[in-house]
Amino acid sequence: WNETLRDIGIISNSTVLNFQIDKARKIISFNVTGESLGGFCRITIPNIVVQELWRGNFTVLLNGDPWSFRNWTDSTNIYIYVNYTHPENQIIIIPEFPALIPPIFMVLTLMAIFANKKRRKERLTSKTHF
Repeated sequence: WNETLRDIGIISNSTVLNFQIDKARKIISFNVTGESLGGFCRITIPNIVVQELWRGNFTVLLNGDPWSFRNWTDSTNIYIYVNYTHPENQIIIIPEFPALIPPIFMVLTLMAIFANKKRRKERLTSKTHF
């Protein structure tokens, strides 16, 4: 990570496959498979990676849907604990707000402001003409 070796660890009762980090899209993803009814994994990620990828705010998706998880941190790492049922799942960790949401929200807000100003101006204009 930025020319320094960083370890990301996973402890699980499942088989972990296809682990990937997509730094450009700010995604960590992997698949878990298993024979038992219930599965779990604990992902250990260095704090510097979490800050650079997600500014500390992230969400976990299980098979594309938001999924509840527990997390805690120490001075070096963040630990993310996820429960699921088997036989096979995809876990994806993404920024809490996808990168496009803030700019879209800003554009929509500006559009609403301009539309409101235009309506006010039209009301004032219509009130001055009898």
